[in-house]
Amino acid sequence: MRQSVRVLGWTVNIVTFLIFIFLMMSIYSLVQTMAMGQGIKAGEPSLENLGGKIVLSTPFTVNNTGYFEISELRITTVLKDPKGTDITDATTIFEKIPSGLPDSKRHNLSLSINDIVNKNLTYLFFNDAKFLMDTIVELRYANILRFKVLIPNASMPWGAPFSNFRLGEPSIPKPIPGEPNVFSTGFPVSFENHSPFPIRGTISVNVYNQGWVFLGSGNKPFNVESNSFYSDQVWVEISEESLRNYTGKGYLEIRFVTDTSSFKLPVVTYG
Repeated sequence: MRQSVRVLGWTVNIVTFLIFIFLMMSIYSLVQTMAMGQGIKAGEPSLENLGGKIVLSTPFTVNNTGYFEISELRITTVLKDPKGTDITDATTIFEKIPSGLPDSKRHNLSLSINDIVNKNLTYLFFNDAKFLMDTIVELRYANILRFKVLIPNASMPWGAPFSNFRLGEPSIPKPIPGEPNVFSTGFPVSFENHSPFPIRGTISVNVYNQGWVFLGSGNKPFNVESNSFYSDQVWVEISEESLRNYTGKGYLEIRFVTDTSSFKLPVVTYG
C-alpha cells in the first residue's frame, strides 16, 4: 500500500514537473516570438476614400517563430475623439498560425460622416483636432496561454473638412430680373478643406427674421478639393410678401447635405 502511494506521489510530481516545464517553454517561446522575433509587425498605413468612408488600412504580419501554435489572435482598434468618446472600431482576426509559419492581413478602420453625426460630434467637421486610438492585441498560445496587451491613446491628426467656416452678412435684397415679385439676397460662405479627400455636397440655408417668421431659402452646391479654400455666395429667394417682414436681422438654419449623409448646424444669427 505504501509503495502504491509512493508511486502515485512520484507520478503526481512528474506530471506537475512536466506541466511546469511545458508552461515555462510556452512562456519563453511566446516572449521570444513577440519580443525578440518581432512576431507581430505593422506596416505603413494608408488612407483611402471608399464609398463615402475614410478607411485607414494597416498591413499586419504575424510570424510565428515559436514552438507552438498561435490561435484566436485579434487586433482591435478603437478610434476616439479628443475628449475620449468612442467613434468607431474595427477588429481583424487570425484564426490559426502554426509554428514556423507567417500570415498577413490588412486591418481596415473606417470612419464615415454618419459615425460622427450619430455620436453628436459634428464639431469635428469644423475643427482640426487629434484623434486618440486604442490598440488591443489578444491571442491564445499553445492552446493554453492567453495573452492581451493594450496600447492606449496613440494620437492621429484630423483635418476638418469645413475648417474656419464663415458665414458673412447678407446683401441688400434686390429683385430678380424677369421675376418682379421675387427678391434675392446673398450670404457669403467660406471654409477650408483640411481633410485628405475632396468634399462634395450642398449647403442649404433657411432664413428667418428676429421673430422667427420664415422669409425664404436657398442652396449652393460645393465641390472642394483637399487642402483647398472655398468662397462663394448662397443666394436666398424672398417673395415680395415675405420681404415686408425682412429687417436685416434674424436667424439662419444651415444644413450640409453630402452624397451619404446630412447634418445641421446650430442656429446662427445675422445682422
